[in-house]
Amino acid sequence: MTGETDFDLLVDRRAALALAEVFSQMNVKRFVVAPFHEYPGVEDYVCCDPATGKLIHLHIHYQLTVGEKHLNGYRLPWEEMVLSTRLLDSRYDIYVADPHIELVLLVTRAALKLRARDLFLGMLRRTYFQHKVLREFAWLARRIDRGRLLDVARRLVGPRAADILLDMLDAPPAKRRLLAFRRRCEPKLRSYRAYSAWGARVRRWVREARTLWWWVENRYYRVPKNSSRTCPQGGVMIAVVGDDAAGKSTIASAIAQWLAEEVAVVPVTAVKRVPPRAWRARSLGKIVIVDGWPATEACPPDVIVKLRRASDVGRRRRSDKPAEQLRYPPSTRVVDLDANQPVERVLFEAKHAIWESI
Repeated sequence: MTGETDFDLLVDRRAALALAEVFSQMNVKRFVVAPFHEYPGVEDYVCCDPATGKLIHLHIHYQLTVGEKHLNGYRLPWEEMVLSTRLLDSRYDIYVADPHIELVLLVTRAALKLRARDLFLGMLRRTYFQHKVLREFAWLARRIDRGRLLDVARRLVGPRAADILLDMLDAPPAKRRLLAFRRRCEPKLRSYRAYSAWGARVRRWVREARTLWWWVENRYYRVPKNSSRTCPQGGVMIAVVGDDAAGKSTIASAIAQWLAEEVAVVPVTAVKRVPPRAWRARSLGKIVIVDGWPATEACPPDVIVKLRRASDVGRRRRSDKPAEQLRYPPSTRVVDLDANQPVERVLFEAKHAIWESI
């Protein structure tokens, strides 16, 4: 709820249109991920907190798609039960999952993620779970009733797996227990597979290779993060212009860092000509941040962020339109910002103007 991590929301698929309407009114924007990162029944939305300018990533789930990293090749048909047993959180006034069902789901997800390489690497640790997952497991374990958990687990994964899950409450789940849990689930978890065994393996290898290539490419071009979310309406070319004394390089770098937390960004430093890779990135739905804008560039950017000093601000007030707007077509949005303000205020105004333009 603090926005430090992704916000996962399970939604009845019949409410998809109503949810899209609510998001539209709140200026929450939908993004799409690269084909090697997408999963069926999952949508990505990003919103900008109007008070702080922080970006918050919303994962909207219409079905419970879980499984191995880079694949999520299982669909658990438990959505109706999760939604029908939801509880109202009095602190945040929002519905959350029943902790008993959430604990079963957490352990099932962990069991489905197990692969041969995970078993080998797990030999170096006392428990397969990572620290944050262990913390979540312990948080849920403090909120459950053993009798209720046993009843829920029997309905979802069968009596034999439910007994193993109950034993896990006394000690952190080890690899052998997770494997035993997976083997004893009824119906067998393999019946929930979205792909055949070989189909899943090939898809996972391809996605891992594409992810590695994405990481190498971003490292080469010094992209701040590794997000693959792009704009479904097409990319956006943003140019930050102004004198060096106005701090355009600082603002351009800060904007790139801010956006790269959640969406695919390509930063370009001041050059005599915008490189072809920047235009290609825009065509692929990415957001391109250009530090400066060459006067000889034939194609205009989508957004111009103009940083003006005191003398420029006074001259702009005596004119009906900024000079930049006269140089570019109406489709180019020109945002005039007073560079005499503190950097934090300039960046805050730039963030909101850019978010409205995406």
